[in-house]
Amino acid sequence: MWRRLIYRILLVLPITLSILLVSLFLFYQLPGLHVLDTREFQVGSDRELILNLRSQQERNPFADTRGLFYVGISPGYLPSNIYDIPMMFRSHFKSLCREVDNPEVMEGYVIWLEKQLQNLNSNQPGDLTVRQMVGLLRCSTKEELTTAKEFVDKNNSNAVFYNVLEANPDGNTPLVKLTWNGKQNIFHRYLEAMIIGEPALIASSGELVRHKFNRTILWTIAYTIPGLVVGWFLVFGFVLWFYDRPRWLDIVDRTTLFWYAVPTFVVATVALISLTSHRYGIISRTFPFPVFSEFDVRSLWDIYRHYGTHLILPMVLFGLSPMLLLYRIFIEKLQEIRSVQPSFRYLLHIGLSSRDFRWGYLSKYLGVASLAVLSNLVVSLLGGSLIIEWVFNVPGLGRYFYTSVVNYDVPSTIFLIVVFTLFQQLGHILADSLISYYYPSSQRSAGLI
Repeated sequence: MWRRLIYRILLVLPITLSILLVSLFLFYQLPGLHVLDTREFQVGSDRELILNLRSQQERNPFADTRGLFYVGISPGYLPSNIYDIPMMFRSHFKSLCREVDNPEVMEGYVIWLEKQLQNLNSNQPGDLTVRQMVGLLRCSTKEELTTAKEFVDKNNSNAVFYNVLEANPDGNTPLVKLTWNGKQNIFHRYLEAMIIGEPALIASSGELVRHKFNRTILWTIAYTIPGLVVGWFLVFGFVLWFYDRPRWLDIVDRTTLFWYAVPTFVVATVALISLTSHRYGIISRTFPFPVFSEFDVRSLWDIYRHYGTHLILPMVLFGLSPMLLLYRIFIEKLQEIRSVQPSFRYLLHIGLSSRDFRWGYLSKYLGVASLAVLSNLVVSLLGGSLIIEWVFNVPGLGRYFYTSVVNYDVPSTIFLIVVFTLFQQLGHILADSLISYYYPSSQRSAGLI
């Protein structure tokens, strides 16, 4: 028991850190990050552009980081000072460096751009206006840089700009470079943010991530816990009551197999249209059309008091999936009992009452099956059903996670991924602990379960 638990606990940290690193890689290293970050720098006056540029830098606490991890492997054509380029323009700059293929020239270009940017931020006179600066930073190829000539006058102060256009590839450029980034890397900064809260993770809306998480988790718990608990009791009681009627259980199993195959989105949409549209009399009026406001509640009691009737349908639909899953697991365990143990009639014949078999033996066996999927139920409880929350507009964790991903809200997405990972691992540990505590190895070896 203890050996398995210790093994589980030791796995929590490396698994969580690995998932964190992979998630950061997907956001910060793969193409596409610059699209949403730079679209604000297309229109507006010079003052508006510099304010946008400053706000982008200030809003991103990781803008001054140097690489993704403690050790970095970068292409040889990149200059060592590439991290002085504003983060939202680095993808453009990397593409330009690939074409120029001369890190020495690009290093001088970065120094010149950084000087111009400092002049703009301090309102000192420089060679470029804000609009010209943004135009240069958005250039990804030499062709675009040539088109941007109109931004720059050819004089001694900005001759570095023309050096980039006229540069030839450096034949001695290494294929890759290995760098040590120290603690100034994105991975380490996110660890600090989630462990000690500095720097604070801020959602794209400007709200602290932990505040939004604390608010949205209440909405998810409000409908998921009742759905899971009631669903488990219904399935558990039904199987225990009809355990000796396999024909009935098989009929229900075939029926549930059909519903299990129907996508949740279809079921939720049909329920939303038919049951809340007031087209079917008292059936429709039983479930009011869901309209939620996430900011006027501070506790679960507020949610139930204001929106209790609106959550009944989401509760029912959310509970269907775990109910069907548990039912199929219980049926499988009953078939396993029939195949390896004496028949129910034989047990009754030798003096074991139906009540003792049902509650003293079968209930424990099915309890083990419930604990085996506990970790997955914990994740579904925390994450909610993304589809249910999206269809019924419930402002819970599932909807929060989806909107964070599609809107490139990196701090929120990373925070939620780590939280879900930790709770899944803790769910595994809890399930193993309960199984080992209630059903020790001596009982298993004796064939009592």
